[in-house]
Amino acid sequence: MKKTLILTGMLGLFGNYSYAIPPSFTQYDHNRTHCGTVNSPYGVQEQVCLTSDFLGKAARVNRHSSFWSFLSAEGRSGYNGYKDLQGGWLDLYNQTQDMQGHVMDFNPQGYPPFALQGYNSTLKNGTILGAKFLMTGQQSYFAPNFKENKQYNNISVEKYGFLYANNNLVCDGKVCTNPRVFMENQNLKHINLYANWASLESWGGSVQQSQIVINTVVEILGSKFTFNNNTVWSKAEPLYNKVATPSIKTHTALIDTAQGFLPDLRDRTNGIVQSTLYVKYSPDTVIDGNTFHLTHPQAGTYAIVLDHSPRVKITNNTFNGYQVPILMDEFSSIVDDRGNVIHPNQYTGPVVMQRNGQVVAQSSKSTKKTWFQF
Repeated sequence: MKKTLILTGMLGLFGNYSYAIPPSFTQYDHNRTHCGTVNSPYGVQEQVCLTSDFLGKAARVNRHSSFWSFLSAEGRSGYNGYKDLQGGWLDLYNQTQDMQGHVMDFNPQGYPPFALQGYNSTLKNGTILGAKFLMTGQQSYFAPNFKENKQYNNISVEKYGFLYANNNLVCDGKVCTNPRVFMENQNLKHINLYANWASLESWGGSVQQSQIVINTVVEILGSKFTFNNNTVWSKAEPLYNKVATPSIKTHTALIDTAQGFLPDLRDRTNGIVQSTLYVKYSPDTVIDGNTFHLTHPQAGTYAIVLDHSPRVKITNNTFNGYQVPILMDEFSSIVDDRGNVIHPNQYTGPVVMQRNGQVVAQSSKSTKKTWFQF
């Protein structure tokens, strides 16, 4: 049975946790085949398997200065309009997809958004390169702005309270029941991910036994999440140019506790706190057995930030290059922090993720230019 992976243009502002899918879209016929069933925590599921790599095509650029010059060029220059749209999404609803070691490479498109949408699903055994990665439902989740007591797409904070990234999401001025927004329990396992930015928005979701090379930040938003046994290489660039320095109330070798509210994740005016993994409004999250590498000295950068996230377990992690690995606000708490190891001056230098998912450290003097070098 032949399946189809849909990759389409994403006309959106991922900087605001939002995207919109255009009414007409490009459908790339990337083969998936039915390959049996698997036993999952959600019951017996259909499993589909990728049969080949995917290489994203570079988007066309309108090189004509006016509408009339565009018309005159049609049929003569070979320009056929905007047909190669960027980025896309993959729907997995109560399914497991085995990538079988194949690669989805979006580098020719220059970090387009790529969304994994669905529920009760697992994507495993493959490599995703050169994207802004989003794990969510058909409707994007918007984390609260606690300082302003607002949450975009929440029609009434007073009535509903702040909302999580679960199947009861309220959005678009109505309760999302027609169609219902399903976004819980999405999982990545044995995935090599090279991304400019990643946002994980799925209550009960997880990332396990994976390798992540990230330019800016991995965000866990509104989700009771599991982040276990991963290796993360981070440049920890700020999403915006301005960086905020939190007011520290208490300090230990492992944890800084900030006073008051942390800056909102999308505060372009006052800046944000630099971090590798930013956990916001995600109670009972588990972060265990990971290795976090900072690629170069970056003062004031944290491996993990907890923002309004109580009862988090942070255990058995190794932090390389972070002076103080964890920052949390007064509204967060850590129930277990045993087994963590800190190497504050151990940096990897620039790294390369090759197409087979192998991550290789390089000398800072290297002049080799690739898509994957920081």
